[in-house]
Amino acid sequence: FPVTIGYLVNAFTSAWFPFYMSYCNKQKGFEELFTIIFKSYLNIFGLLVVAFFALAKPIVSIFLANEFYECYKIIGFVAAAHILTGIYSLLLPGIYFKNQIYIQSVVQFICCLICIPVYQKITSAWGFFGAGASIFVGNAVLIFLTFLWNSINRNIYPKFYFNIRETLLSISVIILFSTINYFTENNFIKFITLASIVTGK
Repeated sequence: FPVTIGYLVNAFTSAWFPFYMSYCNKQKGFEELFTIIFKSYLNIFGLLVVAFFALAKPIVSIFLANEFYECYKIIGFVAAAHILTGIYSLLLPGIYFKNQIYIQSVVQFICCLICIPVYQKITSAWGFFGAGASIFVGNAVLIFLTFLWNSINRNIYPKFYFNIRETLLSISVIILFSTINYFTENNFIKFITLASIVTGK
């Protein structure tokens, strides 16, 4: 079920790489385009994450046997992990523009060193739920490390302008509504959360 969102993210990242590489030698105007693309990605795929948290339980109930019912608990987290893969790709243009591709390997290696012991603890404590959450945690750490590297090199990388307050608000709403949909059994509340994001209210 969450693999479907992976296909959408893969389609985005496949198109994103050649798009931003086409600006490698003519970066004028790319910053403004990035702002629009980042905001659109966050809003559209954020809605999909909330939808996956809202629909996981009923869809699992309909299509899977009773012994697989508990898997609904990790569907939203796996879907969110796929979304984070796309956000990670959005942080790569500066690295490629400056031909520092090796930095990807360094960042990913550090991420592995951090996450492997965390994965072991989470999986041991929470079982299959921990395994699903670990995917999300790993991608979140990778994004944080890449963002940190970009911040350190902000003077030589393209300067991307976006509203920090607006971005944090969007992320907060996505987390809040995802949490509500994860714990609530009320279908009306789930509908209201989805409708609120769609209408932007």
